[in-house]
Amino acid sequence: MTEPGGRGNRGWTAPKNQRPEGDTNAVLSRSLEQPDESISTCCCALRARFLGGVPTPGCVALRASSPRVIFLWRFAPKNRLDKYQQGLNESSQKAKQCQCNFTEVQSSDLLDANVFIQAKNLHYGLDFCPAFWDWILANNRTGRVFSIDKVADEINVGEDELTEWMQNNANGLFLKTDRTTADQFGRVSSWVMNQDYEPAAISTFLQIADYYLIAHALAGNHVVVTHEVPANSVKRIKIPNVCIGLELRFMTPYEMLRREKAKFILETKS
Repeated sequence: MTEPGGRGNRGWTAPKNQRPEGDTNAVLSRSLEQPDESISTCCCALRARFLGGVPTPGCVALRASSPRVIFLWRFAPKNRLDKYQQGLNESSQKAKQCQCNFTEVQSSDLLDANVFIQAKNLHYGLDFCPAFWDWILANNRTGRVFSIDKVADEINVGEDELTEWMQNNANGLFLKTDRTTADQFGRVSSWVMNQDYEPAAISTFLQIADYYLIAHALAGNHVVVTHEVPANSVKRIKIPNVCIGLELRFMTPYEMLRREKAKFILETKS
């Protein structure tokens, strides 16, 4: 199956200012087959980049491995992610070798509108899979799952059962856009306008919920949860592309559910 960008199983081509020097495929191959020692031995550097941890500011291993870690995150093709995951697992197992006093920061998930809409339309219909929606509400109450006010606006437009569920159950789920979030607008718009996107794509992006979602994620150190995947298109700005450019973490809703070990168990009828 061809990946976004038409590059086959080598993945997508990074936008301007995200490409490493030299031949990407050759460097990637060397990186995966012979990873730097700092990547395989320092849990601090890897976990800080991918799990939202805060390392000691003077961490030598972090300075040494961060460029490679970012590189692997951005360019590793899907058929080689087993090696990347193996390195990540090994780094966690060798935590005692790291003297960086790593402190992990618990980040909450921030749901894109398509998480709600596709769940309602496809896999987790409100009528036959209420457990999914109960799970969202339960994790919102514990501070693990949120969305934003602009996503709520999009859901309201539908005027359907999802709108009714939101109005009746979702108090506290949708974060308001405050001054802290607004302070991140410039960073998001600056990155977008410095890429190769068409003017119409930029104009559209700056008017929709995606723009606000990224700003909220930056302001609150959230993990963005979306069904979107990276793409090379200059006609539409995808959330994962912006996340990669701004070094934000993102995942699919299925990855979120597996990470949280969610279980939707059918009740036994008496």
